[in-house]
Amino acid sequence: MSRRFRYVGRGLPRVEDDRLLRGRVSFLDDVRLPGMLHVAFVRSPLAHAELRRVDTAAAAQLDGVTAVVTGADLPGELEIVTGSSRPEAGEWRRPLLARDRVRYVGEPVAAVAACSRYVAEDACELVAVEYEPLEPVVDAERALEPDAPLLHERHGSNNFAHVEFEHGDVDAAFARAAHVFRKRFHFGRTHAAPLEARGGAADWSGDLTFWSSTQMPFLVRSMIARLYRLPETGVRVIVPAVGGGFGLKVHLYVEEAILPFLSRLVAAPVKWAEDRYEHLARAATRRRCSATSSWRRRTTAASWDCAAASSATGEPIRGTRGRA
Repeated sequence: MSRRFRYVGRGLPRVEDDRLLRGRVSFLDDVRLPGMLHVAFVRSPLAHAELRRVDTAAAAQLDGVTAVVTGADLPGELEIVTGSSRPEAGEWRRPLLARDRVRYVGEPVAAVAACSRYVAEDACELVAVEYEPLEPVVDAERALEPDAPLLHERHGSNNFAHVEFEHGDVDAAFARAAHVFRKRFHFGRTHAAPLEARGGAADWSGDLTFWSSTQMPFLVRSMIARLYRLPETGVRVIVPAVGGGFGLKVHLYVEEAILPFLSRLVAAPVKWAEDRYEHLARAATRRRCSATSSWRRRTTAASWDCAAASSATGEPIRGTRGRA
């Protein structure tokens, strides 16, 4: 007798469609608060460069601009710590805005808070940034070579985590196999590309209230609280309807993490909603993997050598530290 499944292979009524089709759902960019300012970022056009000068004078004088902030304006303690739960992984620290060096295309160099997104974007165009280009690191295998340029010099290596594990006698299984198959795979640059990109809003007029298009609201609360030295009970995270995530929204990004600082600085709520250009430039990854397998009527052993590009800052995050 074939097993009858309750859900698999069956048409199920969707319970969320009615409110979505009638436009009765609010997303992150629908958040509107009295006196809210809009945030835009000046982003690096280079993958690797020394940051020589950031001149915000012209942008600060534009009508409608309330604040223009660079890395030099932020407390040194405000930084995101990236890492992994595995002990083999390193710990990489990065400021919310680039200070002395940019390490990927799209890295935020300055943040502008203005009366509208249009004004904020215009102000970003007025920020003058002087870069000294360095050799970029765009390939995982090249990054591991001894003479590769270092993205984080204090670590002495681009190797974020070297992890090895084995189960059973793999060599013996290969020796017994009737056939051994080897193949090299390269996974090109990929995007999660949800219909709704990343975004956040913050209001620090009393207890900190933070809106986020996230898949991990409790993680966001913990990270924001730790970053700004607040008890978690003093941080409220609100997640509107999320227009897709696909794993992209399980992190806390620097663009979101800086919003509470900006809200306190300008004494008003602030909001940032990522546009598609920002998403394509910032939220991407690439992979390379080689695999070897053997079989005798069935697969008996498998061996993988995988070099994965974990971004210039070692996503995913493990924690934050700082003080506003």
